Amino acid sequence: MQTVYGNGTAFPPGINSIRNREGRDHRTHHLHVYEQSHPQVSDHLLFRNYLARHPEQALQYGELKRQLTNDYQYDPFGYQQAKADHCRDIVRRAHQ
Repeated sequence: MQTVYGNGTAFPPGINSIRNREGRDHRTHHLHVYEQSHPQVSDHLLFRNYLARHPEQALQYGELKRQLTNDYQYDPFGYQQAKADHCRDIVRRAHQ
C-alpha cells in the first residue's frame, strides 16, 4: 500500500490530500484536509449535513458517484468536473 501526501499544484493553499493506493486500480481512501479557516470548510459541512438529513438525496448522490466512477475510472479530474454541478446544487439547497 502506498500513502501519498501533498498539496501540489492540484490543490489551492490551505488544502492537503492524503490517499492510499493498493496498486494502480484500487484506491482505499482519499481524504482532503482543510485549514480550519479555509472558506470551503463551511460548504463541505453543509453538504455533509444536508445528505445526512436527506437520505434520498444521499442515495442519488451515491448512485451518481458509482456511475461516474465507471465512466471516469482513470480520469479523476473528469470525475470531479462531472459531479460538480450536482454538488453545487446540493450546497445551494443546504444554504436555503
